[in-house]
Amino acid sequence: METFSRRAAYYVTPPIQSADWVKINFGFFSRFASLLDFYELNPYFSGLEALQVLSSKQLAEMLLLPLRTPPERDVVIHSVFDFLLESPEERKVTEVLHFMVQLAGEVNPPCSVYKIIFDRLYGAITTISRQLEPAIWAGIDELMSIAPEGPGCLSSFNNSAQWLTDNLGPFSELVLVSELLHLNPLFNPLEAIQVLTPKQRVELLALNLSVNTDTVINMLFEYMTAAPEERRFTEFLSYLVMFTEMGNLSCSFYETLFSRLDDIMVTASSKIASSITYTKLALSKQLPLGCIIYSGECNVTMPNETEICIGVNSTELQIHLDNGTMAGRFCSFSVEEFACASLSDLTAQDLAAMLRCDRPFNSSGSKPVWKLFLSKASMVLDEALDLLTNTMLNPLNPSASMILDSIQELRLDVVKIAILNDPTFIQMWFGRRLRPFLPAVSQDFLSCLATKTLTCSTYQSIVRILGEIQPHMMNGREMSVFTHFIRVVLTKNNTADPACSSNTINSSDWMQKNLGGFSVFISIQDLQKLYPKFSPLEALAYLSVGQLAAMSATPGQLTSPDQVTMVMKYVPDLKLASFFDDFSAAITGNELLMPPTVRSAMLEVVFSRANLSYPSVEDSVVIQWLQYRLPPLLINLIPSQVNPYFQILVRRSCNTEHQGVMLLNSTIHTLSADSQKEIYNHIVLALKGSSALRCYGDNYNNSFYSFTEDSFMGFQFPNLTTFLSLMPPDRMHLLVNSMPPSHLGNLLRRPNVLDNEEQICDLYRSYAQTPVFLETESLPEVVRRPTLPCVWPMALRSSSRSEVNAWFDRRLQNYLVFLSKSLISPDVTYNTSCLAFQKLVLVLGQYNYTAADFAQQDMFNTIRAYLQSGDPPEKAPPKNPQFYPEPRDYYTRLIYQQDSNFNPLLWGSFHPIGSALKKLTERRKFDNLKTSPCRVGPRDQISVALTSNFGVNIDSNTISALGNESTSMSASQIKAIQPQQLLNALSTLSTVTGWSEGQAKNIIASLMMMMQGFIASINSSSSLLTLGSLIIGVPASVFNRINPSEILVASKNPLLIGYMMSAPKVVQHVFVTQIISFNSNGDMMVQNVPDEMATDIPRVQLQTFTSSRAEMFFDLIAVESATTMLGGANNLSSSVLQGFTCTSVRSIEKVQIKNLVKGCRRRGQNKVKLVETQLTCMYNQIKGESDISTFDLFPPDVLLYYDYSLVPQNTCRSYFEELGDADFSVFSSDLSYKRTALLNNARSCLKTTRQFLKYFLRVLKNNRVSRAKRTRMQAEIGKSVKSRVKRAAVTECTVGTITQAVIGDPTFPFDYDDINQFNFCLSVATVRDNLEGITQKVDQVDYLKIVLSKLQQAYTTTIPEDQVLVLGAASRVATVDQINTWTITQVDTLASLMDTSNDKWDPSLAEAIILKYLRVQGNKLGSIELNAIGGPNLCSLDVEVLRNISHLSLKEADALDVSNCTADKQKVLFNISIEAFTAASKALSPVSTYQLSKPYLGGASMEFVQRLAASNVNMDLMTFKNLDSPVLLGLTVNEVKNLLGTNLPDLKSFENTTIIQNWITKQLQSELDTLNIGLVGGRADATTVPTVTTPAVTKQTTQTTKAAGAQIQGEFAGLTFLVFLALFISSHQIVI
Repeated sequence: METFSRRAAYYVTPPIQSADWVKINFGFFSRFASLLDFYELNPYFSGLEALQVLSSKQLAEMLLLPLRTPPERDVVIHSVFDFLLESPEERKVTEVLHFMVQLAGEVNPPCSVYKIIFDRLYGAITTISRQLEPAIWAGIDELMSIAPEGPGCLSSFNNSAQWLTDNLGPFSELVLVSELLHLNPLFNPLEAIQVLTPKQRVELLALNLSVNTDTVINMLFEYMTAAPEERRFTEFLSYLVMFTEMGNLSCSFYETLFSRLDDIMVTASSKIASSITYTKLALSKQLPLGCIIYSGECNVTMPNETEICIGVNSTELQIHLDNGTMAGRFCSFSVEEFACASLSDLTAQDLAAMLRCDRPFNSSGSKPVWKLFLSKASMVLDEALDLLTNTMLNPLNPSASMILDSIQELRLDVVKIAILNDPTFIQMWFGRRLRPFLPAVSQDFLSCLATKTLTCSTYQSIVRILGEIQPHMMNGREMSVFTHFIRVVLTKNNTADPACSSNTINSSDWMQKNLGGFSVFISIQDLQKLYPKFSPLEALAYLSVGQLAAMSATPGQLTSPDQVTMVMKYVPDLKLASFFDDFSAAITGNELLMPPTVRSAMLEVVFSRANLSYPSVEDSVVIQWLQYRLPPLLINLIPSQVNPYFQILVRRSCNTEHQGVMLLNSTIHTLSADSQKEIYNHIVLALKGSSALRCYGDNYNNSFYSFTEDSFMGFQFPNLTTFLSLMPPDRMHLLVNSMPPSHLGNLLRRPNVLDNEEQICDLYRSYAQTPVFLETESLPEVVRRPTLPCVWPMALRSSSRSEVNAWFDRRLQNYLVFLSKSLISPDVTYNTSCLAFQKLVLVLGQYNYTAADFAQQDMFNTIRAYLQSGDPPEKAPPKNPQFYPEPRDYYTRLIYQQDSNFNPLLWGSFHPIGSALKKLTERRKFDNLKTSPCRVGPRDQISVALTSNFGVNIDSNTISALGNESTSMSASQIKAIQPQQLLNALSTLSTVTGWSEGQAKNIIASLMMMMQGFIASINSSSSLLTLGSLIIGVPASVFNRINPSEILVASKNPLLIGYMMSAPKVVQHVFVTQIISFNSNGDMMVQNVPDEMATDIPRVQLQTFTSSRAEMFFDLIAVESATTMLGGANNLSSSVLQGFTCTSVRSIEKVQIKNLVKGCRRRGQNKVKLVETQLTCMYNQIKGESDISTFDLFPPDVLLYYDYSLVPQNTCRSYFEELGDADFSVFSSDLSYKRTALLNNARSCLKTTRQFLKYFLRVLKNNRVSRAKRTRMQAEIGKSVKSRVKRAAVTECTVGTITQAVIGDPTFPFDYDDINQFNFCLSVATVRDNLEGITQKVDQVDYLKIVLSKLQQAYTTTIPEDQVLVLGAASRVATVDQINTWTITQVDTLASLMDTSNDKWDPSLAEAIILKYLRVQGNKLGSIELNAIGGPNLCSLDVEVLRNISHLSLKEADALDVSNCTADKQKVLFNISIEAFTAASKALSPVSTYQLSKPYLGGASMEFVQRLAASNVNMDLMTFKNLDSPVLLGLTVNEVKNLLGTNLPDLKSFENTTIIQNWITKQLQSELDTLNIGLVGGRADATTVPTVTTPAVTKQTTQTTKAAGAQIQGEFAGLTFLVFLALFISSHQIVI
């Protein structure tokens, strides 16, 4: 390496870039070099040019090592950090930081380097992701421990506050101060008090700082009290209390705290003062044992003039005093200057002027200074005070309290107690001289005064004077008067006059004399302790509202309503809420200790004075009363108070009403039966009011039963009559059906709920889920008895065997005991279906008649009447009254009675109804059809034959007779019916099942012709329900115009949803989109969208899904713990299992993956639809399992991708039998060789031959085998017939004219294997009138061309849209000229044309169709259109057209397969998708982003794909090979490995595709070998000799089939195997 490196120096030329120089000369080995090696070997090397190719260690060296300049070191460091922070995760910033820490200890960089590095790291904290943040902090911590001591190495910030703000910003509030000190040892929290939170400031008291705790307390209080509101002082106090509760603190600590709190009380606002009072009370509970804060003693101030006057210059003041020129200057000098001057010339006027000064806080002096000053001025002090008698000083002036304290020491403390108790002395000093200062009275003054031996008279005089001053006091001063003076004096052990009550006449007088205005600060309990004889009722006028509330709440104080009236007279209306705040809180939990009459009287006060029923009173106010004030008053609520209570709730919000009833419900155990009944009546009235059910709303997802239950709570649930009366008539159907069966069961199981038996029938008739209800819910006998007559007609009308069995075996199992003679009478059973009557006979044959009011003879009479109710020869076989379950047998017997030579299979070939049927009149045939006891409905051919015979003479009566056989009408017949006749028959048409889209649209179109506003009338749920099965013919645009709330209501009807599932996909999509638009909240969307339509939810909504949708959340559900909760993998829905991908199971255990694969083995409608990438992933996950050859464990589609060499030959037959259910169309073109191999292997294993049966085509169709497969099968049959039969050339129809009845044959056009016969026998009129029926069955291209040609002949210039809509496969054989004659204005037509089941489109034709649609004004490529068009057809459009697709449309569309688009088109679509999914992806993981954008990755850039490679997405091979060629070919082996993840083995399967081969040839073979999947063909390494490996080829045995006439063995006749056989044979014809 070293030799090579030195040699590299010779390959340096100045022009080459440093990054290229490193890559060319060092390549992979550059990581082993030191950065200094590069600089030494290349004099032109610049690390800043090579940042992208440097390793993490080399980048660390760039930051710390001294390098060649220029550039300067600071430029280098900043440039490296700029590079790293552009993409911190990709550029491994944490790894660089790790090497920095290692290197810093070795090279000892200077402080200037550390300074810049710390600045950049701190700055990065606010920009990097949360995942990287801990690593950055850890790196800063380690670097700090290495950096030299000194502020220059740690921070460039001017102070701690700036460091905190710049580095942490708003997040600093989340960090403890101790953690900040750990992050930055130089951080000084005392410098940053202003940016700390209140909680962090309290934390300072617990830290070991450089100053003592008293200093910290003083600094905190000085800062916060300067602006207490703004600086959140009250919040600080809350945290302070919590702090003191956590530890043992010294008495000194508490003394300092109380001192500062007392100081603040002087100037605090009422709010702050209140908070301080609470804080002091809380702190007093934490005081250490023996710690006394207020001692009640007098403090003596000893001023030291020498100390005070040090540094004080009183010269100027002295000059003015001596010269008598002080006028106007008294406030200009400080108190210290006065105290230190000679005051011999000071006059009383001078002193008075000086005392009047309103000095600011910082120049107000101190108590020692004031005492020194007033001592010197003592000679004129009294006179000066007399001059100030009528002056009121500012109580906020700090000087006032210090002056008062000094005067107390100079005058009051020096007089004898007798003088102090002299009324004249008290009046002179307290009434006049001290009066100006008393508003600022201090705690020291009061405490000292309380220690004096004052007589009660003197005490009361002082209280009176202080009471006069009280209005001028701040709140804190008032409380101090009470706590430090009044309470102390009254609690003294005064044996002569306890509580100073001797000169009082009653409690009121005592309060007035001893407490004055300060009585508000004492509780009723304390009042009674101070004065045991105190009677609150005597002193009501002097009690505060709070004291009145406390007194009223005291048990025994109030005993009658009159006393309540007397008390409440002293509570003003404005204070009423405050009174009940205290009163209700006090009695809560002890309500029963108060007489009910007192509580009732209090409630009457609320009703009469609180005005809560006034509309002007806001709901928020009422809720306050309901939550906090009224609860204890409602205990034992009397009936007469129910009405005024509910008046409060009238016209209130639903929440307020609900809270009001809920409050009553909480007291229900205390209410009398009369009160509960009254409440029940008022709830009923409220629900029936003018705005009935406004609180239920319009969301019929909410059960009305739950709403009612929630409305009445514990107050007697209403009976059925009342329950139904709560429903407005126009909403009754919706409200009844809002209840799930379990809730209806709860309703009917309630005691005494059934008061009117007739109404239960109304309930069942309105309820759509009555069958489910009867099957799942049990009812008491008293309800079951009247239920049977209500539901009995439903049971008798059931016409399918499964429904009949469900009714009689399960739903009515517990009800049949209540059968009565009237219910089995002929009048009731006359219209019973054949199968239902059969079942009834069977049930009553085993019936216990003991308790019944009918006998077996009665049932026999009913049977006889039923069988004789029609024309006997036509109604039932004449001899034996048994039932024939197969209607074909019945009608065949009927015709044989008319014509013994009749062959029903010939009906469709020779005549629409056949010569035999002509012997029956049309009316009799259909009367027979409708009244027969075995009327299950004729076969398709018979239906068509019967219907076609009517021609165009069809009216509402005919439709009524036809019933469900109306689906046999042709388009021309429907169009010929008078619209009024259709409208008359709407009740029949809307219940017919099996309409084709074309038929339904023709009926809707005819109704539109008759009624101009018919489409406009389809605007509500009721109108949609009226249309019933015809809803599939309503254009998608109509659903777009309907209010989403109406769509939502309609979606709750199971029958309607059943019809919607037959509607075109575009209509279903619009239907679901409208539901989602009503409420797109995730939870509500899941509730609102019917389960059957969940696959139409847009991918970005991510709820219940197609494979692309399910993939978005499959990794969350697929884990074993989640599937176990759901009942195992087999219990997961098929739509969820569609989300299986290697990406979504990347972190799931193998055993669980295997269970999920097994869970995907399902058949029929529940089959899990999987694509090739999912199937290959599944095989890769299970191929090593021991039970891999137990073929019936795994989905048949997975078997398609088995390695056939591993299939034991003795079980190959089982393998191919399981493949019978597989979908061979899943093979991509790249893996089509597997299909060929499968067919060859099948021929070898099965050794079977071809046999084509006309019956088999019908079997295939009935089992929903795809059209493409049936087409191939039919073609093979045709070839077979042609090879055996040699026909003479004919020029006329000889097989039989193709009619409506012929088209009704399920195997049509099987009998027209000669295309010329098909052409001659098919008329233009037949094509025009039966286009939909023809295009549904004709598949071969040449035949379709004939159909399309005859359609063009039927319409000279323009093909109507209703015909274009049903072109089906015929559309694929059109030319552009023919397409130009088509009418394509509606998205329904576009969707029908684009239907992929009709084969792929030629791009030019697809473009012509889409552009023709877009030329219609208002049409665009929205999400509905994109879903209809699909990805492949979208690729037929020009780039400019694609650019018009909005990102919102693409976002709401399904995943579109655009892999066949050109590169420029894919890039356009990718860019739109990135914009579409950017907002969604911000909240998602990279994997979710990949899943959303996967269909469009063919246009992705190299950078985007490389990011995916680092995100563990497990990309499938189809997505991978469809990447943009330059991007795919530019990926390294390691990037491909990371990109494919668990799908990497599939790369081997695709190695023969061109793009994969090209990629392989660009890679080194040695790197390909690291993949361990056997890829060969890479470039040879410089030092290795390439080897060529011949891949193993699976040996396949080919064996010719036997003659076409050979029979299929019986054991292979199973349907699933025949499906596979059909595919095999049809494909075999191509292969050989």
